[in-house]
Amino acid sequence: MKLRMLIVDDEPIICMGLKETLPWHELDIEIVGEAYSGIEALAILEQEKVDLILSDIRMPEMDGLDLAAKLHEIEHPASFILLSGYEEFEYAKRAIQYNVKDYLIKPVDVDQLMRTVELVCRTIRAAREKQGSELRSQQENRLRQLLMQAHEGVHDLSLPEQGLNFPMPYRLFASAVASYDHLSYGMTDEDVRQFHTAWQNRIEARLKGLGYETISVFVHPNLHFVYGYGSDGLQEEVFPQPSCMLEWNGSDIPLWVCESPAQTGLATLKNAYEQAVLQLKRQEIGIDGVSRERRQEADAVSAYPEALEKQVVETFFQQDVEQLRQASRELFLYLRENLFLLQESWKVCQLIKVLIYRRLKHVGARVEEKDSYFTDADLFIHNSYASLERLYWDELMALQSIMNSSNVGKNRWVVNRVKEWIHQEFTQDLKASTIADRLHITPNYFSHIFKQETGKSYNNYLNDVRIETAKGLLRDTDMKIADIADRVGYNDYKYFVNVFKKICGVSPSEYRETRYQ
Repeated sequence: MKLRMLIVDDEPIICMGLKETLPWHELDIEIVGEAYSGIEALAILEQEKVDLILSDIRMPEMDGLDLAAKLHEIEHPASFILLSGYEEFEYAKRAIQYNVKDYLIKPVDVDQLMRTVELVCRTIRAAREKQGSELRSQQENRLRQLLMQAHEGVHDLSLPEQGLNFPMPYRLFASAVASYDHLSYGMTDEDVRQFHTAWQNRIEARLKGLGYETISVFVHPNLHFVYGYGSDGLQEEVFPQPSCMLEWNGSDIPLWVCESPAQTGLATLKNAYEQAVLQLKRQEIGIDGVSRERRQEADAVSAYPEALEKQVVETFFQQDVEQLRQASRELFLYLRENLFLLQESWKVCQLIKVLIYRRLKHVGARVEEKDSYFTDADLFIHNSYASLERLYWDELMALQSIMNSSNVGKNRWVVNRVKEWIHQEFTQDLKASTIADRLHITPNYFSHIFKQETGKSYNNYLNDVRIETAKGLLRDTDMKIADIADRVGYNDYKYFVNVFKKICGVSPSEYRETRYQ
């Protein structure tokens, strides 16, 4: 860190000697000027940034002590070293009062002067480094707060106080790790800390190599931001490829990296955050320029997967895990091919879950009452289709456990579904074995649960539906009885008559005659 020094003495030859004959470059010091009185020194200090003042005491108009007093009064940050040809205690006492760093007696030994200046420079640099570290820490904390507000959806960010200046212009660089849930599984807190350090160093190394100064913050275990500033190439793309590799524990870990356009004020920080995060979300599902057009076309034709939604619900209640797994895979394949963003995909999953909950309640399953059956998924942790599918499958299995613990609910749904089929298809040859095949259960088990739920055997229930329909046709039409038998599903006329008489107590012809009585 180069420091700037002003030499003040009323004798120009002394100023010239101090400036030209001493190796100030060895201490990384730049001489910004010479002044021949305290008044001239103040004028220079108004124009130049000065870190250190080397001044004589006795001078016309304003001496060195008065200059030190004035700078002390206005809280000027420059450090002071005084030179005097008089070894007077009162001078030294006043110098201490004005926070002068050292007081040397002329003639000054050159080595002693250089040692004194070097010590003062060390103190200045240490203080600057500490001040810079504290300012950086304050900026990091404040930036983290602002980005956390943006992350949490706060509409108006509370901008920092004026004393905490952020360098402008700047760009935001956002990065995330693919399939973070898989990567972080089993990591300890120390593992995560070390991984974050390696991750941050990887991104910052690229930026600093291009001349950027950086402020880095993590707003989430899998969301890292860099506030980059100070580069001549601020308008240029830093990461032309959307990902870079991080070497970690012998493996190459892909990092998605997205960047905002250059910003000129913190008022646009939230917009810069949203732009960078949206790019990340698109990277997570592989949207490029071509596929973005496909995505827009999909939006235009409303690509909601209604048929697949129905398929998942139906297979869920059939309790065939393999078929349910296949239906879930087909759903996510559709979401992937149609470029649904992850939050959109999760919403589809939650809507299906609500349908399942409602059906469970309808069939009498013991379902916990909730204000909402939607659950949040951390899409920075589960930031891939595969990860989201695993999470959704866990939810489906949890719902299956509810189903399995409530056989009444499960059986009632099966029987209600069969009743619907009977009323729709009773005119066909609808055997119990055919229904059991549709349900992927054995005929014996089907017969058992049907009678358990309805109090009737399957055949009796089917006959009741057929005969009730036949009664209506006998009352309201002049169709031949043989035709009515065929219409309601009986191919054998004699069998129809026997069943009708058994249920109604009279034959079909006798029942028809009652309409004339």
